[in-house]
Amino acid sequence: MEKLKKLANWKTILILFILFLLFTLYLFPKYQKIINDVSNGEVVILDELFDYSKNDVDKLFNAMGEKGRDVYIYMSSVIDSVYPIVYGLLAFFIILNLTKNADNKSYLLTIFPIMTVIFDYFENFNIIRLLKKFPNITETQVEITSMLTQGKWIFLYLTFVIILILFISKLIIILKKSK
Repeated sequence: MEKLKKLANWKTILILFILFLLFTLYLFPKYQKIINDVSNGEVVILDELFDYSKNDVDKLFNAMGEKGRDVYIYMSSVIDSVYPIVYGLLAFFIILNLTKNADNKSYLLTIFPIMTVIFDYFENFNIIRLLKKFPNITETQVEITSMLTQGKWIFLYLTFVIILILFISKLIIILKKSK
């Protein structure tokens, strides 16, 4: 853990943040635009939703058409196979950095970004499976995938809240020391 704490410096965090921005501001919008261009208008991919039903998936995949589904498979299997590592490590190292001087086991909070990444990978695997099997998908397959998506969003939200609380706590400690 000490080696990871040393690696959790602002230089590493800055590099991961730049990569995070590359995915968030360039790659995902680029592929979303391609999907929208080959679809019947703008669509919201499953990864961005919190909950969805088989009816929602059928409508989305039909609207995407075969070309849109192929782009979505590529996006999920290539781009979204790297992205969870980037944002997961970013959150992991931010939490480690904010807790590295703490005397307690607050570093255990890193389990939240790890869980987010795990749910994201299972979600991606299941979305790809739905895309490849479409239109022969079942309600159960969609429900499982939707639950994985919900798990991803819940752990991501908790990770964000933890980082925010740790940051505010660190700021309060710094302000108290400066008085």
